Amino acid sequence: MIIAERQATQLLGLLDQTEPGVSLEWLTDGSLRNVDVVMTPRWRMESLSGMTTWRDGRWVIGINKGQPQARRRFTLGHELKHVVDAHRDKITYQNITPDQRERIADYFAACYLMPKMWLRRVWARGIQDPEALAGLFKVSEAAMRRRLTYLQYLNDEPDRATSTYFRMTTPPNLGDAAA
Repeated sequence: MIIAERQATQLLGLLDQTEPGVSLEWLTDGSLRNVDVVMTPRWRMESLSGMTTWRDGRWVIGINKGQPQARRRFTLGHELKHVVDAHRDKITYQNITPDQRERIADYFAACYLMPKMWLRRVWARGIQDPEALAGLFKVSEAAMRRRLTYLQYLNDEPDRATSTYFRMTTPPNLGDAAA
C-alpha cells in the first residue's frame, strides 16, 4: 500500500497534475504505445467494472461503458495499477491473495484520483461535504466516503464516550494473587 501511494504520487508529479479532477486522457488518447483502453458494452463485461489483459504485445484495459463516469474513472485507475505491477507480478504479489491485490489496486486508484495532500488542502478550505468533494475530484460519492474514512476525516463508527475506548472488556485474571 505504501508503494501504491508513492507510485500514484510520483505519477501525478510526472504528469504535472496538481488539481482535483485529474485527467486520465493521457491513458486514453493513444499516447502510450503498449496500452489500449477499450470501452466495452455492459453485456460483454457481465458483473465486471473493468479488466486488463495482455494481447498481441499490448495491454488492453477494458472498461464497462455501462458504469457511471465516476466509476469508470476509478476503474481505469485501478486497472492501471495492474499494468504498472505486471512486470514484477511474481515478486510483488508473491505472498498476497487475489483479494489483497484488488484492494491494493483500489488504493492506488484512490491515491491517484484523491491524493491525501489535495484532500487535506480542500478540507482545510472548508469543503467538507462528501458529495461536493466527490464532484470536485470527479469520483463517486461512495469512493470519496471510503477515502475520507480511511484518512480519518469521517468517522466510520458511532460516537461513544472516550472512557469506553479504555475500558477493559474482560477483567484481568488475578489468579492466586487475590487469595
